[in-house]
Amino acid sequence: MPKKSKKKKHFRSWNPKKWLMTGSCLLVITAIVCLYTFQPNKKRLEINRLANVYVHGGSNIGIVQILRDIWYVYSTKSLIPCDIRPDDLPVYGGIPRCKTPLTILRNDAYWVGYSEEKRSPLWAAYRLTDEISDEKPAARAESFLPDRRTTAQVTSDQYTNSGYDRGHLASSYSIAKCFGTTAQMQTFLMSNVVPQRHAFNAGIWKSLEMKEINTLAPRCQSIWIITGPIYPPVITRVLPSGIPVPEAFYKIILDEIDGRLRAMAFIIDHDQEEEMELSDCLVSIDEIEKRTGLDFFTGFPETVQTALEGNTNTKIW
Repeated sequence: MPKKSKKKKHFRSWNPKKWLMTGSCLLVITAIVCLYTFQPNKKRLEINRLANVYVHGGSNIGIVQILRDIWYVYSTKSLIPCDIRPDDLPVYGGIPRCKTPLTILRNDAYWVGYSEEKRSPLWAAYRLTDEISDEKPAARAESFLPDRRTTAQVTSDQYTNSGYDRGHLASSYSIAKCFGTTAQMQTFLMSNVVPQRHAFNAGIWKSLEMKEINTLAPRCQSIWIITGPIYPPVITRVLPSGIPVPEAFYKIILDEIDGRLRAMAFIIDHDQEEEMELSDCLVSIDEIEKRTGLDFFTGFPETVQTALEGNTNTKIW
C-alpha cells in the first residue's frame, strides 16, 4: 500500500527590512503617544484642535502641514516668547510708525495707515480667524467709493482706463468669510486701494490671499496681517490722475501660540509673474522696514522686535 504523501508546510520568508520598518513605526507611534500624554493640558488641547482641523479641513490642508504645526506646539526654540497677548483688534503689536504723517482709518475688520501725499494707503492691517461667518459673501461691489474721512478724496474714475486694477490691500473675500458682508463692503473704500497690474492682482497676489484664508487661518486659529505697497526712491510710474504706482508689495503674517510668536514676511515685485513660488519671496521684516520707512510692532519689547524682525523664513508655514 503506497504511503500517503505529506503536504509540505510553506512559511513566508522572514523579511528583516519589513520587520525593521514595522518596528520603527511602532516606536515612533509609541514615542508620540508618550510625548502627548505628558504634555500640559493646554498643549494637548491645541494638538487635538490641529488634528480636528486636518480631519475637517478638506483638500486645502495636508497632513504634513498639520504635523509641522504640532511640532511648533511642542517646540519652544522656534518661537519667540512675548508677554503681550493679542486681543480682537485688527492690529497686534502696535500701529506701524511712519516718518511722514499718516491718517489712521479704523473700519470694522481692518485698519489703514493712509498717505494723503501719495493718495494711497501705506499699510492695511487685518485679523483672520478660523471662525467662518454665516453670511454668504456678497457679489463683488459694482463700484468703489471715495473715503470721506480723507482729504485726497480719491474716486474710482481716477483709475478708469489707467491700465491698472483697483487693488485691495485688505482682502475683500477673506474679510467677508470671517466678518460678513457689512465688513466686506468697507473694503471697497478707495482708501483701501492701490494701483496693481491685473496679472499681479489676479495671479501671485491672489494666491497669497487665498493661502491666508483657506490654509493659514484654519490651522493657526488667528493670524494678523499687515500689508502695503513699496515705492522706489524716485517714482517713475504714475496713473494719468497722478497717483503713484508701487514697484513692489509686502505682506507680514503674524501668529501667536500660547504666548509665543512667529512671523513670516514677503516682498513681491509688482512686475512678478505668477510662475514664481511664494517661498522665493520670503524676506525679513527688517528688509520691509528698510524699503518702506515703516516701523512695525513697536508695542512689543525691543528684544521681541529684534528676534521677530531679523529672521528670514526659508519655508512657508
